[in-house]
Amino acid sequence: MELERLAIRLRPRGGWEAIDLGVRLYQQQFLATLLPWLVVALPFSALIALGFPQQDWVLALLLWWLKPLWDRLFLGVYAHALFGERPGLGDSLRRFRRAIDTGLLWQLTLGRLDPRRSFTLPVYQLEGLRGRDRRRRIGVLSLRGGGRGTWLTLVGIHLEWVVTLGLYGLILLMLPESLAEDLLAQFFSPESPLWSGLFANASYVLVLGVVEPLYVACGFMLYINRRAELEAWDLEIGLRRLAARLAPAARAAALLVLLVLPGLTLPPLARADDGASPPAPAEVMQQVLADPVFGHDEERTVWVPRFESDWLRRWLASRDEETTEPPLIDRLFLNELLRGLLIALLAGALLWLLLRLLRHRASRQGPEPEPPPRVVAGLEIAPETLPEDPLAEALRLWQTGDQRAALALLYRATISRLVHDHGISVQEGDTEGDLLRRCQPRLEPANADCLQRLTLDWQQVAYAHRTLDGNRLPQLLPCLRALHRAVSQTATTGEEA
Repeated sequence: MELERLAIRLRPRGGWEAIDLGVRLYQQQFLATLLPWLVVALPFSALIALGFPQQDWVLALLLWWLKPLWDRLFLGVYAHALFGERPGLGDSLRRFRRAIDTGLLWQLTLGRLDPRRSFTLPVYQLEGLRGRDRRRRIGVLSLRGGGRGTWLTLVGIHLEWVVTLGLYGLILLMLPESLAEDLLAQFFSPESPLWSGLFANASYVLVLGVVEPLYVACGFMLYINRRAELEAWDLEIGLRRLAARLAPAARAAALLVLLVLPGLTLPPLARADDGASPPAPAEVMQQVLADPVFGHDEERTVWVPRFESDWLRRWLASRDEETTEPPLIDRLFLNELLRGLLIALLAGALLWLLLRLLRHRASRQGPEPEPPPRVVAGLEIAPETLPEDPLAEALRLWQTGDQRAALALLYRATISRLVHDHGISVQEGDTEGDLLRRCQPRLEPANADCLQRLTLDWQQVAYAHRTLDGNRLPQLLPCLRALHRAVSQTATTGEEA
């Protein structure tokens, strides 16, 4: 392996840091993995869909079961991108065709449910090991990386579900509320139409093209980090760079030694005295212990408390008789320790009692109510933003031909009354349908029906861009006046109470 060509900086990394590096690799090679995936997956999906038109679950099952095969396509892209190459679409497809022979049968049968799939895939595809050598290699690599590879698989499963549900939610948010409810009812009905299965399978193909390359990239970087740790790749690269930098100086030094060495003469070696004998070890020990630094006696005086308890004094005396070493905890320190523990327990009990009293007082008072939002469903509902007589102003706008402004004024004035006077709790992100569901249970049947009519008219004009009948607003105003009057009476009764 040509380590000098690596596009990443090799250094000791933790397992999760290596996974984060895999995320960066995935970001850089996103299109390089997505395009080959679409070229391979779309014809395969179309073929299976035509072969099983009524069993839409067959395609999803095959896409899921053949993940070890698709992973080899992504790993081929990442393996060449690691050395700074930019693999094209044709190169990726050719490498994918050559990478499906080593260990694929095992991964699709007995090894399909291996939780370390992305971490061990390079052993199958890049190292090409078989049998016992492959098992030993995976065992060595998994000593410090297999656990994180398993957690990576668990995270990948959850991420796949999150992206799938997020895609469905995004599509539903882009549709009108009435159409979205009809589509959901058809999608989850026992006799779902053909389009629901095709839509689910197309969504799964797209989700796999987004999530599976990320899973493979993180497992590949976890594998590279483990290889670098076992084989000290960072040290090897550093030594190679150091040798390349010092090579000219080393050649110059060798040439200098060759030129100077012939003119040097070595002094004769001194001969040892044959009559001298080395001192005995016991004599050496006596000489060392005679030094005051190593051998001396010391007398210490320790103050101990006088205990009134006879049994404790006898127990301490027996402890002193059993061992010549001093006790682990000094007796005076034992007294201070017990006193400190008692004080700490009393202080903790008082603090706990104080916190319980404060929590009980706060629960009796209750949390302070939050002020209602100023904007709901994209409309200002603050009372100061409304005219003194919203109904009359809305009628004037209607007569001038501005139906949208008239209905917008009526709708936000009604919602403002219900929120500020009637005390209905709303959220800033509520839609018209959410507001209707919150308000109807708190209103009389006639007022609830009036609010529903106003909501439908506002949605028709605001979103469907339809023009209503000219008599629509004059027919709606009487029930709106009754609704506003009922809300105002409720607010007055609440203030008096």
